[in-house]
Amino acid sequence: MAVAVVLAVVLVLGGPPPAGAAPEPLSADTVLQAVNQYRQARALPVLLPTANLQAIAQAHSASMAAQGRLSHAGFDQRMALSGGDLCVENLAAGHTRADVLLAHWQVSPSHHANLLEAQVQWAGVAVAGRYVTLLACRLPAAAALRG
Repeated sequence: MAVAVVLAVVLVLGGPPPAGAAPEPLSADTVLQAVNQYRQARALPVLLPTANLQAIAQAHSASMAAQGRLSHAGFDQRMALSGGDLCVENLAAGHTRADVLLAHWQVSPSHHANLLEAQVQWAGVAVAGRYVTLLACRLPAAAALRG
């Protein structure tokens, strides 16, 4: 039986870079790197990218960009496509840097819970226009290898 976990959405524009820091532009790679650094600092395993989850996240970010709005509609279908029995999803819009996006997810209780979900180990992250999807799942070995 599939279990869906709390879904979270945030729409906050990014702020200025921290003093003395060079801003990293927002990309799927920088978002996953920021999330993994945060998880590692809390003794959690990193999320490993997988092509299947990446494709699912990309399709969802593209759909949100086409509609011009954030939406968790279709989460059950994305979870089914993942092959996982546990998935979490964080969405965002309007950010230009991964560090600022992560900071906003950290202060939102539902986003934060998703970031710290210890049972997920695979992820897909996608950016389309101003929309970001992070889909992280617990996958059986066969689903994790799909690509």
